[in-house]
Amino acid sequence: MKNQYFGDIGDFSKFLLISALIPTGLKIGLNWYLTKDDGKTDGRHIDYLNKEEFLKSDSELCQFLKGSIEKGRRNIHEARAFPRFSQIRFFEDLLDLDEISSRTPQGRQERIHRREEWFSKSLMQLSDRDLIFCDPDNGIAARKMKPTLKTSVKHIFQNEIEDMLDAGFSLVLYNHRDRQPEAAYLEKLRNIHTKENTIETRIIRFSRYSVRDYIFLIQRDHQERVSFVLDRFLGEGKWKNQFREVAIYPEKKPKPSSQEERSL
Repeated sequence: MKNQYFGDIGDFSKFLLISALIPTGLKIGLNWYLTKDDGKTDGRHIDYLNKEEFLKSDSELCQFLKGSIEKGRRNIHEARAFPRFSQIRFFEDLLDLDEISSRTPQGRQERIHRREEWFSKSLMQLSDRDLIFCDPDNGIAARKMKPTLKTSVKHIFQNEIEDMLDAGFSLVLYNHRDRQPEAAYLEKLRNIHTKENTIETRIIRFSRYSVRDYIFLIQRDHQERVSFVLDRFLGEGKWKNQFREVAIYPEKKPKPSSQEERSL
């Protein structure tokens, strides 16, 4: 996440899902995986705020985000002012390795240590949460990606996912759909953790403007509550052109929405 993205279509989809999770009663944390603004045009998709489709979906959220943008407040701290999020805890520390050179073994080790410190602090600040929403710029790192690369800050790594699951958190991971064939892409998602016997995985896809996937990794104790609100959310007709579930195992099709069930 970058401050320059605040209020764009990605935030709209993310905040809708967080809103849907609030009735679970689970304590929710949001780790922004905040990185520095880069001056690029990413985050430009804000015209949706004037479109009837999105206003009908959640007018309160649209008006809040539109107001933040118009007042020049494209900053993650603005999320704290959204009344619906009064019980959400945010981890807002910047993840930045640029000042550390990666040209020497010592520098590369220092970059790893800096990230480990940042991650440990996030767990400490969110320690009383049940579910953590993680919002890296690009999503889940490829297995071959090194944590010392400049671009590594845009990703969440498998060891971080595993550590949070081991600590008992359910997770929602933002992941920008890459260009792999669907079968290879889903295979990557099936292998992001090693706890398939206790963790339920669900993928909720938002396909407006570009494809964004939200990967739900749900602890056993949370599965009933999270599945209930997700099924209800997906069953509401006003989301049908925005969100859909993608089966993590293609042979196991996701449950039909309530609207689909009525048509059977």
